[in-house]
Amino acid sequence: MIPSRQEILSRAGEIQPALLPLEERRLSVIKSAKYAFVALLASLVAYLTLVILFKLSYYHFAIAGGITTLLITWIYRRFFTDEQLAIDFKDTLFKEALPLMLPFSVMFEPQRHIPLNYLQESELFLHFPSSLNGGNAVKAQKELTFLYSEVEAYVGSPDNEFCIFDGMFYIFQTIKEYKPSIQIIPNHFDKKITTIGRKIVEQSSFRGKAGRLFDEYFDEKFLVFCQDILYARQIINQEIRQALLNFHQNTGASIYMSFKGKKIYIGLHNCPPVSFSISKPCTSLEYLEEVVNKFVFPIQLVLEINQKQKEKEMAPKEQPNWDI
Repeated sequence: MIPSRQEILSRAGEIQPALLPLEERRLSVIKSAKYAFVALLASLVAYLTLVILFKLSYYHFAIAGGITTLLITWIYRRFFTDEQLAIDFKDTLFKEALPLMLPFSVMFEPQRHIPLNYLQESELFLHFPSSLNGGNAVKAQKELTFLYSEVEAYVGSPDNEFCIFDGMFYIFQTIKEYKPSIQIIPNHFDKKITTIGRKIVEQSSFRGKAGRLFDEYFDEKFLVFCQDILYARQIINQEIRQALLNFHQNTGASIYMSFKGKKIYIGLHNCPPVSFSISKPCTSLEYLEEVVNKFVFPIQLVLEINQKQKEKEMAPKEQPNWDI
């Protein structure tokens, strides 16, 4: 089974040496930015001093303000949005942290992502994605077979695209075949539209009719679509519902989940695996804790679903009782 959060964090010292070069880069970036701001401030003070001493026109103040704004913007973009440092940090963290988090071997490919057709097959989106970007692909094919990557999915023409999904996406192979398929999507219209409007949303022409699981709080947060709602109630039991609610509450992520055939698809929208900050040390354990809390959740959930199915299949069948 997957190590507990405490066990993973207790072994965090194993990955810190790999993060030290990135920490040195981060400190160098901050140092350069400080020097640049000091030089900018000194130049501004010298310029304004000349304006006052020589009693120049007041429009010089406006010129000074405009130039300062441009320079501050350039310094911020140059030093405080170092995208490559963030990418290198995330890749290193994944490569070093995955062996600590998973009890089985995985393949990590930072420059690859899941194919577009998997998002289309999941039936989780009203608009089929027309293109996507992504990275940090993870593949496992032993104790648990799954694909994962960070994904930005778009719809529309190349000249007029808009993003419909930006986050973490998983495809799991399962033991049980789910038929008919079930889709769980976030209820973004909760408490934002009228009762009549909510009924219209629930009557999706693409997915069918949204059913209720007799769990009022869950139904407020999620919509469940299935041709057989009684079947959906059996599959999406109380444990699954509570796990989804807890994760949504802890992270604020929009959770998409689909049971289709022998696959489970899970998408965590607006949920980056780690939120890099130039002001926080690369060796901070908060990053590892963030990855543990987010990345492991879907894997743990599907492992438990598969385990329950194994136990159900292996359980001895009760002999019929013909007493009347």
